[in-house]
Amino acid sequence: MPLLVFGLALLVTALLLASVARSIRDRDRVAFDSEVARTTDAVRERLDTTITLLHSTAGLFAASKEVERGEFSAYVRQLRLRERYPGILGIGYSARVPASRVRELEALHRRAVPEFHVWPSDARDEYHAILYLEPLDARNAAALGYDMHTDAIRREAMD
Repeated sequence: MPLLVFGLALLVTALLLASVARSIRDRDRVAFDSEVARTTDAVRERLDTTITLLHSTAGLFAASKEVERGEFSAYVRQLRLRERYPGILGIGYSARVPASRVRELEALHRRAVPEFHVWPSDARDEYHAILYLEPLDARNAAALGYDMHTDAIRREAMD
């Protein structure tokens, strides 16, 4: 009789343990699924924000014959990137420039940014240099003139 009681107690304990384990697993699955949905929504929202900012910046250039550095700076300042869009380090504009016009482009942009130059300086048929990048902090200023087409990942994204 004691073995029978012990066996029943062991069986009840095993069933309760299985039930608790299933309950914990179900609760963890719900929590995990909820976190996946929240993260997916956050990533989607972040991409939508970035795409919206890119479209609005393209609109600035479409609405003007030529956007000058001061206008671009005022536009980005008005967006209040750091305040409204934390994590976005800047908005820029790069231009496709034939090799024959690189020196002319550098001379033009050196009026506003004396150290402006297109880099890397390897010879190629055309360049895709960053002309404007705001807000113009030290990090963004260092990127001015960079030919983003020289990096495979950036080239694919731009293309």
